[in-house]
This record gives sequence, structure tokens and C-alpha cells, in this order.
Amino acid sequence: MPRKIKPKDVLEWFPEKEQQRYAKHLIGKSGLTPTQARHFVRLWGYGYLLQHGPDYAPITTLSHRISSFFCSQSEAAALFYTEGQGAPRSAGLMINKFVDKQLVRRERFSGSKTRISLYIPESFELPESNPSGTIYADVFNPRRDIPHIALLLEDLFSFDNKRPKSMLNNVRRGLRQWSQRYPPGLRVLRLSPKNNPIAFSTIFPIHQDSEIIFDLPPSQSLHLSRFHLNAKDPIQFASPGDHQCHIAYIRSWEIHPDFWNYKNALLMTQDTQATVREIYKDYPELSEVYSIAIHPRLAAFATTLGFEIMRPDPQTSLCWLYISLDSFLALEADKVLADFDYTLYT
Repeated sequence: MPRKIKPKDVLEWFPEKEQQRYAKHLIGKSGLTPTQARHFVRLWGYGYLLQHGPDYAPITTLSHRISSFFCSQSEAAALFYTEGQGAPRSAGLMINKFVDKQLVRRERFSGSKTRISLYIPESFELPESNPSGTIYADVFNPRRDIPHIALLLEDLFSFDNKRPKSMLNNVRRGLRQWSQRYPPGLRVLRLSPKNNPIAFSTIFPIHQDSEIIFDLPPSQSLHLSRFHLNAKDPIQFASPGDHQCHIAYIRSWEIHPDFWNYKNALLMTQDTQATVREIYKDYPELSEVYSIAIHPRLAAFATTLGFEIMRPDPQTSLCWLYISLDSFLALEADKVLADFDYTLYT
């Protein structure tokens, strides 16, 4: 008769080292705190063991496809609080947080039994430690890339304590708008053979009427997490050939944390330079490049490239970044980025 899986088996068959790898990977995704990430990983591991049994132990790799399973508050407490320092009620409140983040769905049965389903984004899975395939620059394809980029940017906005619950939907809406308004400005890095995007950038030519935005606090510039249904973008794009267009705005620039290294950062930077050069052909008076630092790691990276911090926001961690067009295009990125510490972001 098969042995019945119990919560304590997760500790035996899901090594602590592997749990820590997953928990570290999940911090910030879907707004998970370090404690929440640790507890969610154990819940995920429990579901995996219930689905596959001990024949698949010890667990080294988790799949985002997990069948629904029964889990009482007492069982959740045994999972989350291995030293016995948490009550079933506390475990129930933790499950509620996962429900609010749309990672768990519950269906109560008679008594204390509750069937739960885990809704795990594919991005929660750990990437291969030595991923095979080639990383290359490409145009953004809104018909296939939007879900991947929305999840990628979820990490970027994890520092926004006031991000709305509808953030992912807002990001998807904003990406569709941007791809319709100025398709050449949206770029990605892809990883073959699946060719899914692992990095994303946007560069837009700005109409002179919107230049005042860069003199105001950055929080007054609508960013992707705020593209709700009736949101009006305060930034107007310039039309090709506009001789009054002076600013190229790098509005989003992000590499997946698992792919932050010299090679990929260099490829991304050089592709951004090439994109700006193409924009320059249509806007001959272009002379300034602005960006916005939403995540702290991007501010440090940008200043390494030569951007200056122009206007920190007094109410948030946001700041405007500036570099002259000539300086940006003349940048020898291969030399400048050689000594940057990429381990801070992996």
C-alpha cells in the first residue's frame, strides 16, 4: 500500500537547499515577500509530492503544472512552521494572502478539508543553470510576447508599494498601446530554441509638448503598472520628420534577473544604441536621451553607462536619468560594462 504523503515529508524529500533556491527566485514575483516566498515554495513542494509520490523524490525541479489537492489549515501550519511556532489560523491567513495574489484558489468541502488549486506562472520555475541556445536581439511581437514581458516586468514593479492589484493587466494594456503607437521602439532579447523574450526595452521619440514631463517629479509620468482602462498617457510621441523633437525616452529597460550578466547586458545596451541611431534618422534634431529608474538596480547600471541622476522624486524612489545623445552613441559599452558587478542582481 503506498505511503500517505504528510506535510513533514516535504522537509525530508524537498532539500532545504533546493527550497532556498526557489524561494530566492520568487521574492518580488507577484509581490511575494521573503517569508511568503518560502511558505509558497513549501506549499508547491507539498502539491508536487502529492501528485507524483515519493518515487520522484528528492525534489530538485518543480513544475508549474500542479493538480489540485486537499490541505487543511493544520497541514498548512505543519508545512509553513516547521519549528511549531505558527498556529493553523496563521497558516490560514497566509493562504489568504496567496488567494489575494491570485496564486491559490480554494474550494471548501465538509469539515476542515479544503481543496486548493495552485496557479503558478511559468516564470516561477527556475531556469536551467546553464541554458542552452542562443540569446539574440529582435523586434517585439505583441501577438506572442506580451504575457512573457508582463511577467518579466512584475519583478521591476515589485518595489512599488502602491502598485494596483490590476498591475499585470495594466502592463498588458500599456504594451499593446505602445506597440500600436511606435512599433520600432519596442525591442527584446530572445533565448532560442523557444525564442521567448528574456529582456525588454522601449525607446520613444518625444513630442516637444511633452518635454515638460522631464522637469516634473518622475511619479507624475504614467508608467506601465498604472495603465488602467481609462488612463490617458501624458506623454505624446513625435511624428517622423518632426524637427522639434529633441528627446529620445528609454521608457522601459529590463533584463530577467536570471540572465543578468556582462554578455547579455552588453548585447542589450548595444541594441539600444542601434535603435536610437535608427530613431535619429527620422528626427534630425534629436540631442537628449532620458530614462527613468524604477528599480534600484537600474539606477546603478545607468550611472555606470554615464547617465546622470537629474531629478529624484521626493515621495518615491523613482528618478529621471539623462545623457546627451552624442555621449550615448559614442559609448564604448564593452569597456564600460566590463567591471560592473552583475552578481548584485542575480
